[in-house]
Amino acid sequence: MGKKNPEEYVESGGWKARSGGAGIDRSKNVAIDFKPCATDESSFNYELNKPISEQLYEYFKPFGILNFDMGNKRLGEVYILDFKTKEPIMKLQGRTGTNTLRITILKKPIPDVPKQLK
Repeated sequence: MGKKNPEEYVESGGWKARSGGAGIDRSKNVAIDFKPCATDESSFNYELNKPISEQLYEYFKPFGILNFDMGNKRLGEVYILDFKTKEPIMKLQGRTGTNTLRITILKKPIPDVPKQLK
């Protein structure tokens, strides 16, 4: 395990940080919480601690090309296209200023992230 005193490590709760902090007070500040969609097994609903902004979409760039024109603007839809084929692989749905984001996986499996991003 690499710890000088494994018993103290466990008793102090340090091991919990290995699981993303789940179960400790700090984990309550996590940025998202998700629930599978009841009507579509390929969709997941996320409740964000911060409202959706243009900055959020930057986190999805490693998955593909962001396309803000394909989707329904009133619903806040943004498509992520495969780098090679330019086909939609994911759809993000959430209006700017709200805290609910729905992510739908359109193509399984999602193609590999480019080597330069790994």
